[in-house]
Amino acid sequence: MTAYQAGIANFEGMEAQVLGISTDNRASLQHWAKEVLKTSFPLLSDFMRKVSASYGVLNEASGTASRATFVIGLDGRIEHIEEGAGALDPIGAATACARVRKK
Repeated sequence: MTAYQAGIANFEGMEAQVLGISTDNRASLQHWAKEVLKTSFPLLSDFMRKVSASYGVLNEASGTASRATFVIGLDGRIEHIEEGAGALDPIGAATACARVRKK
């Protein structure tokens, strides 16, 4: 999340919205967003694990989601996925957003 905050300018002017989604509860996410990470983008709670399960990143044994970044086009289709360590670097997502914008 810190890399996305540091690279938030990469998404300006792209008609893109950066959202963080976590399986943590809302109170925890509000604390992290305001006190620790100081994000300018929303952190959303998937405490019921529905979004993580729908996107195929939920580890059912631990109840946590794997790190993943999804770029979703204006038509609602997933255009790009970064998983693992690559999901923490906003460059791949910004590049994918630029490609989607050109379509």
